[in-house]
Amino acid sequence: LGKVEVTMNDNLEVYLGDPAEIPCQYSFTGVDEEPSRVMIQWFVRAAGNGLRMRIFYSDVNQQIIDNNTDYSGRIEVTSDQRGTTLLIQNVQLSDEKEFFCQVNGLAAGNAERKTHLRVFAPPEAPIIEAVPTGISVTNTMPSKVASCEARNGFPKPNITWYRNDEPLVPTAGRKYYPL
Repeated sequence: LGKVEVTMNDNLEVYLGDPAEIPCQYSFTGVDEEPSRVMIQWFVRAAGNGLRMRIFYSDVNQQIIDNNTDYSGRIEVTSDQRGTTLLIQNVQLSDEKEFFCQVNGLAAGNAERKTHLRVFAPPEAPIIEAVPTGISVTNTMPSKVASCEARNGFPKPNITWYRNDEPLVPTAGRKYYPL
């Protein structure tokens, strides 16, 4: 009995504004010769959401980029006898989704796999502001000495403070203080 096997990366990470190439490799087993007609469809869905939307369809006669989707003007699909690749131009934060590749070899069966596209935006340079009033030597509680803000990063950036080249660790009830 014929079977189609599909291989994809579980995750692909790209920066905001860059292109993303999502490869989908396929092979046929248990068939005397590979199918002459292979149908390929690409779908997208928000991670964890059961609803998915087709964005591309191809068979031996036609290649169709579906109209009226967020990807209608931004995708290209290339295919050969061993695979298909979805290229997304100008990746946006809203593109952090699951992309499904479905391959139908007719009598050889069909199969699909997915890649989770993860989008990152590096933050702007951090803004560090010191407290201009100084620190009380009589106060037993930790005092605020500075603030640091990193804007427009996605996902939210991690900020680590250092004292004498040693990282400061967060503790219960306090943001940071030295060990």
